[in-house]
Amino acid sequence: MGIKLGKGKPVSKGGQNTQGLEIALSKMGDGDSVRLRLIGDVNPAYRYWVQCSDGKQKPVITPYFDQENEVIKSTDPLLGEGRKEFFYTINALDRATGEMKILIIKTSIYRTLASFAVDEEYGDPADEKTGYDIIITKEKTGPLPMNVKYEVRAGRDVKPLTEAELSIETHKLEEIYAPKPEADYIEWIKMNTDILNVVSETPAAAPEKEDIPF
Repeated sequence: MGIKLGKGKPVSKGGQNTQGLEIALSKMGDGDSVRLRLIGDVNPAYRYWVQCSDGKQKPVITPYFDQENEVIKSTDPLLGEGRKEFFYTINALDRATGEMKILIIKTSIYRTLASFAVDEEYGDPADEKTGYDIIITKEKTGPLPMNVKYEVRAGRDVKPLTEAELSIETHKLEEIYAPKPEADYIEWIKMNTDILNVVSETPAAAPEKEDIPF
């Protein structure tokens, strides 16, 4: 279930590299920019990065996420475990290559895009007729990998999508980022982590009468 840009809640964080489809903003160099035309609705989802038995951290999208209200249900067995990510995805036409890709929307980027979408002067950048390009620029702010910020600018001109652009197949975000069914999700946790493998010890048997020391 997609939602219009600017109608969802601000995300907390996001990002990953899925089968080469996503725009890897994290791999851009300092000062690099990417120019995109957003297409369609945003798809909200929620995932955990879980420490697995093989020593690696792996992402798993939870089936306990309520998309309509954009909240995580308290029954999730992974709640409280590992790094959590509430994120949006949206189809994006890469102006440099002409390819349809997927943009993972992080907090700062989402807030800026949402502010554009609800501003009468700009409007929704993903609208087919009244939309416009966006430019995302990466800037290093310190020595660590996480010391970066992304500036988002709106293109100067409204650019209705052409017939050729409208004919480019978009990615089915709800399928790509679909969670496992609940039973498979729990089985994955059992097979890949120790989170649900709780060993229950059998209580010691009460001593027989003849063993009582008196």
